[in-house]
Amino acid sequence: MASSITLDVTPGGEDSNSYNIVAQAETYLDGHLDESVWNDNPEFQEAALVAAARQMNMLVYRGSRYSSTQALAFPRSVHVSSGNPYISQDVRFAQVEQALFMLKQMVRGGSSDAREQLIAAGVTKAQIGDVVEEYEKPGIAQTRVTLSERARGYLRPYLAGTVRRGF
Repeated sequence: MASSITLDVTPGGEDSNSYNIVAQAETYLDGHLDESVWNDNPEFQEAALVAAARQMNMLVYRGSRYSSTQALAFPRSVHVSSGNPYISQDVRFAQVEQALFMLKQMVRGGSSDAREQLIAAGVTKAQIGDVVEEYEKPGIAQTRVTLSERARGYLRPYLAGTVRRGF
């Protein structure tokens, strides 16, 4: 089943929904310990990237967004080069790690935690073959983000409330 999601990776774009296209994620995952999880689930790759970006959007970051109209949390106001916004490598890697984390949980038997993450990320309908699940949009009290340790590590310099060491 082909995905009907179109990835928009425009830095600072009003309709952006991802920091990576699938090919960029595949390049990052080349030789990764869990590369097979990604490669074995091509029908979920775009949805996982969008869900990961949405989860990353729910976190509180230092500084301000580059634009008040941008859809995603990044770029931040400091991510500008020659007048153009950009997405740092750390943010791109964090998104791929989070998307992989979500796919791994789904593959491990569709755990309720993975389902909760998809719901929290704004997914309202999922279909695998003939099986269809529909979800209500989460309320504020239902929203909880579980980041993979690798994604958190990449995002640590940007997260509000984290302590920088060695400065």
